[in-house]
Amino acid sequence: MGKQDVIDFFDRCAPDWDKGMVRNEAVIAQILQNVGDFSGADVLDVACGTGVLIPDYLARGVHSVTGIDISPEMIRCASAKFPQERVKLLCGDVETEPFAQKFDICMVYNAFPHFSESERLLEKLAAVTKPGGRVCIAHGMSRAMLDRHHSGSASKVSVGLMHEDELAALLRLRDTLNGPEILIGAGAISMLNLACTAMLDIGDEVLVPDPGWANYVGLMMQVGAVPVPVRLKEENGFMYDVADLRAALTPKTKVILLNSPSNPTGGVASAENLRQLADFAKENDLYILTDEIYRELLWDDEPYTSIASFPGMKERTVIVDGFSKTYAMTGMRLAWAAAPEEVIVVMTKLLENVLSSVNEGVQWGGVAALNGSQECVEEMKRQYRRRREIIVGGLNDMKGVSCLMPKGAFYAFPNISQLGIPSREFAMRLLKEKHVVVVPGTGFGEGGEGFVRLAYATSEDNIREGLKRIREFVETLS
Repeated sequence: MGKQDVIDFFDRCAPDWDKGMVRNEAVIAQILQNVGDFSGADVLDVACGTGVLIPDYLARGVHSVTGIDISPEMIRCASAKFPQERVKLLCGDVETEPFAQKFDICMVYNAFPHFSESERLLEKLAAVTKPGGRVCIAHGMSRAMLDRHHSGSASKVSVGLMHEDELAALLRLRDTLNGPEILIGAGAISMLNLACTAMLDIGDEVLVPDPGWANYVGLMMQVGAVPVPVRLKEENGFMYDVADLRAALTPKTKVILLNSPSNPTGGVASAENLRQLADFAKENDLYILTDEIYRELLWDDEPYTSIASFPGMKERTVIVDGFSKTYAMTGMRLAWAAAPEEVIVVMTKLLENVLSSVNEGVQWGGVAALNGSQECVEEMKRQYRRRREIIVGGLNDMKGVSCLMPKGAFYAFPNISQLGIPSREFAMRLLKEKHVVVVPGTGFGEGGEGFVRLAYATSEDNIREGLKRIREFVETLS
């Protein structure tokens, strides 16, 4: 990385530098203690950035602080924070700057590995340090670690994994996404969590499907955002109606969460529905967070359409997908996100601070799954199609029960409202009396009342036996 690359990088980072920075107060205190007494000292802060340590110098009674940084934007941000007469801020190259004074203390904090000619830097610091003065170099990252941190190589946090461009090609995203916009993480829910943390501030509102996966609400609330349920109607195939989105819109709305194919309903958004949703998002300057974990499990032989593929949507869409549903790798916890660069950069920082990296062996398992024969996936889909026909046919054959044919995923969401019994009571009694487990629709939001969810990710024999027992139970309600 040349000097101009360093300047460009830190200029881009400067506006959000303080927001994303986490100070380790104990480490900073120990570093400054090791330096010694600051009282009355003239301090040179090399690569000062936005002035991370300037408050610490001032609190220790220094005579003056001279901060120098090669990034104009970093200096601009620092100047706005420190108008004190004791603080002088310079934009320039410390190696060539003609300093008019010498210093009691020269500090290089979290910056030394950025200097490609370390000997030249040390010679300069020796030349501008007063006799008996002190030079402190403190940093917690090696050059190699910094290179990985700044490279944007989010997919290969573990050494040796494929490049992001290769990954994008394997994931069939070449038409809509660039390699650096892809991040590998541990399970789709963790990627959704990172996306919410990166995109949302306290009080921001998110339009979420109702009924929808229960964890969506928790993910929003965890970061202080406000989930706003939008009712999905059976007559619309359990997908958003733009009129309902518009009714729920407020000045605080920032994101629409989309799940297609859907858990719990098995609904799939049509291309026309997605086009309307895309237009609505652009009209109101909203992000789309789309959970596409079931994208390969489609039952009508139509190719999957991602909302990111519509004009103007790549820039405002975060895609989350994974390996658990398509490749039965649930317990291995491997997923990925694709997002605009400004979002993926923050998500990458968050992931590095929480997880560091996904187990390398698991990542190679994902590579093998993507590169290997897809016949196992096609066979699984053939079985799901047969099971779907069996379970939906059996449900629709029961008096007082109706069920839309799901277009994706492996769930059926039958309507039991004609039976005159609440969803939760239906589920509890069915479990106690017939030892069959279904999930009450209210577990997915208020819009789920009158429905229950069944999964057909089991054998045909189990499905037929389950249907038999459900029929017996339903007949007792007549």
